[in-house]
Amino acid sequence: MAVLLPLLLGACADSSLPDVLPYQSPADPQIADSAPATINVTGDYVRREPVTPKSWQLLNQEQAPNKGAGS
Repeated sequence: MAVLLPLLLGACADSSLPDVLPYQSPADPQIADSAPATINVTGDYVRREPVTPKSWQLLNQEQAPNKGAGS
């Protein structure tokens, strides 16, 4: 009985849902049609050719601070 009482009382409550519809209809011809802007997804693409592997020790020294002079 304790479970059914809230359900019965809730069903009798008079509450209306809020108005969630937009004020302007999408079918309204007065609304301007804004096309999405095109985005260049490959704008800064640079083609790179495959190369032969280099010595990893040389690559580490080139990327180290002071070009590996302190090591």
